Amino acid sequence: MLRRIAKSLRPCLAAFVALLVLVAALELLLRYTDVPFSVVTARTAAQYQGVLTASEKYHHDLRRSVRMVVHHSADRDIEVRTNLLGCRGEPIRRALTENDYRILILGDETVFGAGVPETSTLPVRLKDRMQRHTALRLEVINGGVPGFSPLLSRLRYEHLLSALKPQLVILHVDLSDAADEASFRSFLTDDGGKEYCRHPFGIMKPVTSVFGQTVQRSALLNRLLSGLRQQAPGILSIRGEACDCYEYEWLSRSPGDRNLQTAHLLDSITRLKRSVEESRAQLLVTTCPVRWQLHDCSGNPELLQRCGIKGNTPSLNMAPFLLLADHCEQHGIRFLNSLDDFQSRAESHECFDERFPVLSEQGQILYAGSIADFLIKNPPREW
Repeated sequence: MLRRIAKSLRPCLAAFVALLVLVAALELLLRYTDVPFSVVTARTAAQYQGVLTASEKYHHDLRRSVRMVVHHSADRDIEVRTNLLGCRGEPIRRALTENDYRILILGDETVFGAGVPETSTLPVRLKDRMQRHTALRLEVINGGVPGFSPLLSRLRYEHLLSALKPQLVILHVDLSDAADEASFRSFLTDDGGKEYCRHPFGIMKPVTSVFGQTVQRSALLNRLLSGLRQQAPGILSIRGEACDCYEYEWLSRSPGDRNLQTAHLLDSITRLKRSVEESRAQLLVTTCPVRWQLHDCSGNPELLQRCGIKGNTPSLNMAPFLLLADHCEQHGIRFLNSLDDFQSRAESHECFDERFPVLSEQGQILYAGSIADFLIKNPPREW
């Protein structure tokens, strides 16, 4: 009897052992490949997932005190280092004197400097440009985080960066932010008058057992979870196609067609101004164009498809720029639209990354120069 049972179970045992071997092989294969298998947010490129971590307060953040190489594209690797606060760049001076002037720049990949070395990021270029025109010792802090929106920038400022007591806060409004706002607001909660945007993984209790930590670090498990999150957008920040809101869709339509999304975007800007003024700082809102608004991108269908751009390019719709300008004027917020500077540059196509909707090194220089010129002509101490 027992022999017959054992004989009948032998194929099952063999199948189980084979499954274990297959799982182990897949685990080793995924662990030692360069393909990223953990997705913190679907709102930014896969290359930058490794520098991100989940947050209980503002959905996701940069990992703190790390130095790592990011494979941006086939021909470009960039080094990313972060300080103790999770800001890209050098350590931040804690004590300020009357001869110091601190600027904090908030935003997404454009401020962070996706695809460019640290020395070519917007904050570094802005400091270099402005330092020539003032005797004050400038410090320009990079508060950019890939995949961020004005909502997350505001929350990160309120929960963390306001403690730096900057005199000037610059918010870069990216033209993808209307869609970003729509996605992250699904996680917004109010706890005792304090707002949070909790990442689902950010509220998980830390695992202490050896077995639990091993499972948590499993490359195969993370890959399966990543696939699940791509198919079930509500688990993380939702993807554009899931909410009928591609990143740059409002550029080809009237912002009035997206009343709720644009209202959320403008509300985040207004509330950031309130938080900045409460910390005795001043706010400047800036924006810049994207590649296909100024140049023909028909030869780069991958970029257009990734961003949900349809129709002929260049396609420049002024409505979003005017919407931002009108809102800032109504609420007493200084606003800079750098579109004219990009349009007037003869070789402006060199200012944009060819594969991703971010600025190149030349674009960072041009954008920083535009902001610097505005601040030199309109000194914040006179506002």
